[in-house]
Amino acid sequence: MKIKGLLLLLLLNTSFVYAQQFTKESLEARMKESLIFGDSLKIPVYSSEVWGFKDEGFHFINKEGKWGLKNANKNKLIIPYEIDSVLVQYNAPNIKSYSIKRSGTWESYTFTKKYKMKKANPYSGLALSNSMNDIYKGKDYLRFDVIYNGKRGIKNCNFETIVPLRYDYVLEMFDALSESNKDTLSYLLYNNNKVGMHTNKGTIEPKYDDIGAFEFRGYDYVAIIKLDYEKDYFGTTINGKVGIMNYKEEILVPHVYDKIIYCKPYLQNATYPDKFVVFKERKQGVVNITGELLLPIEYDTIEFDETFEKLDHFIVSKKGKYGVVNSLNEVIKPIKFSRTELDDD
Repeated sequence: MKIKGLLLLLLLNTSFVYAQQFTKESLEARMKESLIFGDSLKIPVYSSEVWGFKDEGFHFINKEGKWGLKNANKNKLIIPYEIDSVLVQYNAPNIKSYSIKRSGTWESYTFTKKYKMKKANPYSGLALSNSMNDIYKGKDYLRFDVIYNGKRGIKNCNFETIVPLRYDYVLEMFDALSESNKDTLSYLLYNNNKVGMHTNKGTIEPKYDDIGAFEFRGYDYVAIIKLDYEKDYFGTTINGKVGIMNYKEEILVPHVYDKIIYCKPYLQNATYPDKFVVFKERKQGVVNITGELLLPIEYDTIEFDETFEKLDHFIVSKKGKYGVVNSLNEVIKPIKFSRTELDDD
């Protein structure tokens, strides 16, 4: 039983760790990158000083409202000034493709390191919807984050706007490159040092210090509780304190905690009420999704006992001694054992 659960957990974690660990420094670098590749007059083709690529002088250049592609080293136009619009598509941090619109038609291109243009393949940029309709017919669930004039947004493979081009940065947490995953879209939207979110539930504008306060086995998760278990809530940080909100932005668990850990069921068929280990002033307790305190915030550590038979049990400690309680704070084993003695029992 435990082995099956462990395998499932491993599979779940494999999909979840696609979400990058994101630091304030890396976010600032990516926002700076947006400015470099979103200049209203000149867009470099491949290189980025932020990420250490050399600028070899290939640029899309705007002249009298039209864009052209120029090799500045040879002072040669590769594409004349006949392009109406240029969108830059990212797969961080390397640029994968540029989509250009001319004569009413969108085309997508990638560039080799030798700056040779080639048509973009389906998953490297916005899809070639006009020339490959048979491949992409009905697949408007495909999403790609794009940048123009220093602002980011999201479009689908038909070049329809999903999220307007008005954000400092868009962080893709889950994409939808296959139809089976089309309901698992999740993006963070950054503006003016605040963060919001876009999912299949809609768009929440940037107003929070952070989103993704849940932690599980060392990973920070963003909105995946909704996406994985069809829950209608997510973690947010306001003024340095963590709480839980729903998609109507109603507060379910107040923003009074230093940290929240989701007590996730161990097995796929496990049913278990939504419970969270909360941290406050170096002590830990347990709350449910309504904010009700189930275990008082008085324990030094709390471990969720995630075996199928003991879903309602917590291993707790005080002053170096361990015991087991349930979610009613009833003692299953008194707090007098070493951690090893509990494991051996």
